[in-house]
Amino acid sequence: RQAGLIDFIATALPASHTSKAEASQTTLSLLRILKVLLALPANKSYFISRNLLPPLIPMLSAALENFSSQDLIIATASSAHVGSSTVIDKGLNDEKADAIGEVLNGLLECVVLIMDHNNMDERQISMKDDLIELLVACEIIHHLRDMFSLFDRPQVEGAPFPAPVLFGLNLLQAITANRGKVNDQETRD
Repeated sequence: RQAGLIDFIATALPASHTSKAEASQTTLSLLRILKVLLALPANKSYFISRNLLPPLIPMLSAALENFSSQDLIIATASSAHVGSSTVIDKGLNDEKADAIGEVLNGLLECVVLIMDHNNMDERQISMKDDLIELLVACEIIHHLRDMFSLFDRPQVEGAPFPAPVLFGLNLLQAITANRGKVNDQETRD
């Protein structure tokens, strides 16, 4: 934190993320570094207290929307093309989908790490409540529902759940879980 690495990453991420569906290597690298930094509880508290998460929430919303629409595009594109061009198109679409999925996974994991943090003072608890409101206002819950609907088909026996689904479930758990001191006071009343 002394070198300002967390502040730098938090401000550089929105600048590196474009509105295009394609992910840049810079965005992926910044997300990887941020996940490592957020492994420390002190860095999570710092991230909340400096209010660094709000710029990432619209990015998450866009990534969820891109992922959901990209999955539909890939499904329709692979069934519509015939011949040798299918292999080329499918390869490009697979690379694009993988990059979109990586960004989505990174954003979801970072938001989960922050929202799952429980060692906070009253001010940070209030800020976290505001972040939950922002998640709802940016339609994250609706985008998660749309993403879950893409994977509601029966899975092959023993097949793992896709990573975005697991991270989405973890996010829902983090925003609906007990929030520490506030809930302790409510149970005493």
